[in-house]
Amino acid sequence: TKKVISAVSVLMALLIFLPSCTLAVSRGEYEALQSRLNAAQLEIGAMKTNLATLQDSYNDLQADYGGLLATSESLQDDYDDLRADYENSLERFKQSTLEDPTWSELEEFLEWDDTDTILYTEDDFDCSGFAITLRDRAWRYGMRSAYVELVFGERVGHALNVFDTIDKGLIYVDDTQADQIAYVEVGQPYGVIPLDTVKSRYISCSGSPDEFWGSLAYTTHPNPFSYDYYVDYQRRRQFYE
Repeated sequence: TKKVISAVSVLMALLIFLPSCTLAVSRGEYEALQSRLNAAQLEIGAMKTNLATLQDSYNDLQADYGGLLATSESLQDDYDDLRADYENSLERFKQSTLEDPTWSELEEFLEWDDTDTILYTEDDFDCSGFAITLRDRAWRYGMRSAYVELVFGERVGHALNVFDTIDKGLIYVDDTQADQIAYVEVGQPYGVIPLDTVKSRYISCSGSPDEFWGSLAYTTHPNPFSYDYYVDYQRRRQFYE
């Protein structure tokens, strides 16, 4: 802005000076002054263009700032709502009479419950419907259960439940169309085993299939709900096949 004012002042001085001094300068001096005048006019034009560009940029920044400010306020409102919901949920959880089951109690509940028999309907009653229904029924049964959502990749996922049992720790349950124990490990394939197939003690598959004609050897797994058990189960299936 100061440069524009300075250039305008020079131009005005030249305009005032030229009429009164036309006869007092030579042609060469006149042409030099005229050249300086033209250059000053060009510089003023460029400065006006730059000023207009800067004004447009400033207006854009002002608009962006207004949008960001509105977004920030909206996000703050959302955060406040979520915080309030969290605190309310936490308070209800502290007052809850739900209890964590033992493994045998969970097994008994799953055998009694018929959530797995509900008809699967895509986009209406899918894995999320099964997981929510089992959770709600467990709550009514007096048993604490959580809804779990797995993400396998972009736009691909699955819903199931988890129970924090007193004696066996976390046990994942996939009740979508069947009572199944689920096996979840970050970075590993998702797996399920039918409820009635999960056994701590089972026939050892360390030998050759020919040995099955003789006396069978049994082995015991320390935790049939660990991912290691699922890996061993897959190996045993291949052995039998």
